Amino acid sequence: MNGLYINTSDDLFIKMHPFFDALGETADSYNWLVSEAGPWDAIFSKCSIITESFDGETYHFIEGSALRKAIADNRIQVMNWGMFCAFPKEKEIKDILDAGFPKADFNSELWTNPVRMQNELSVIEIAALEGTKIQIKSESEEVLAKISGCYKNAYDLEKYNNDHDM
Repeated sequence: MNGLYINTSDDLFIKMHPFFDALGETADSYNWLVSEAGPWDAIFSKCSIITESFDGETYHFIEGSALRKAIADNRIQVMNWGMFCAFPKEKEIKDILDAGFPKADFNSELWTNPVRMQNELSVIEIAALEGTKIQIKSESEEVLAKISGCYKNAYDLEKYNNDHDM
């Protein structure tokens, strides 16, 4: 498992469009489970395949190209907290939820090694944290290279966890 830590405090807040711009069509080849989206809930509910609640938390299950379009159309919208998890399109939402509901808010597991996916079926996980921190996890070096190519301050997540002993 590989991951990146990115601090966006130079920009004062997280905007999601640069991450999905960097992923490009790679994002389109998956369905995405999005949770803890806050002000994005109204936006995502318009384009999701499913908008439901799990353990009291609203989630959206969105086809990749629809998610990218929603994010691109709302470039100014910021993200304080949120989880974006990519799944192969053949995976059913029931199976995904049975494998674990990923969370960003107050989740100390995000800062532990070894770096691993919260949901064993996901292939990419993006956690937006505290308005200025982002974690990207993927087994694909290509995905991580696309992101780190756009963020020169991208830092190896495992090394960050070791150095900061959260």
